[in-house]
Amino acid sequence: MQRFQLSVYPDDPGPWHNIDRGPDTKAKARAFALFEKLNTLDPLTIGAIISEGEEIPFLHFTHHAQELFDGWRSDLELKIHSREEHPALEAHLSKYRSLMPSLALPFHLLEVVDGVAEGAVSQRAAATAAAWCDFLEAHARRIYQGVTQHALFAAKRLSERITASALPSPFTAGAVLRKGWSDSLPSRKSGTRLKSWKRLPGYGLKKFLQARKADGHGFTITSTLAYRGRRHREVPQRFVARVRKTLSP
Repeated sequence: MQRFQLSVYPDDPGPWHNIDRGPDTKAKARAFALFEKLNTLDPLTIGAIISEGEEIPFLHFTHHAQELFDGWRSDLELKIHSREEHPALEAHLSKYRSLMPSLALPFHLLEVVDGVAEGAVSQRAAATAAAWCDFLEAHARRIYQGVTQHALFAAKRLSERITASALPSPFTAGAVLRKGWSDSLPSRKSGTRLKSWKRLPGYGLKKFLQARKADGHGFTITSTLAYRGRRHREVPQRFVARVRKTLSP
């Protein structure tokens, strides 16, 4: 999964609406023209370098673009080595070391063949690539949350079933398992004690669960407060802000 660095989480598009309109033919023609120029581009004509003993030409970052990359890379490394991320997500984010410059290059080359840039990879292209990494990281976190945030998923499923009156009051972990709803348990172990649900973050579970004092193994439903979890935004605000700052005149 870590190699699919451009993965995005499939959002629900909402109610279906019929849209009957023709394509933007001017935009389509311009895009195809740029692709054709990229396909026939001679890297050496735009300042690309070929190292001795190598065959593939390359471009450096400009000085300002390199400074931006170094700062971005420093933030990324601190995040990866913080030991606060799940190992699967750490492995995914570690691929961003090469993803950012790999995105910056085509962004820059598109501007080169469009006649608005030249030479080394620009700060503008580097900033746009960094913003895209922010965008893709937000989607990666949503993709991995089934593994990294299982407790939150369990809380959400439990709150939905309580709200739908699908569980008796009081109920136990065994009652949940007998219905085949292991996805509503904060642990995949069958012996999970329901008292652990009181410590689940978010989802308002403490609002409608109350421990039975008799044995501490069951919960009584005291209200049916609806799930109030916060959805991840598809486009984080820092992505929007960074793009606006980069593209502003």
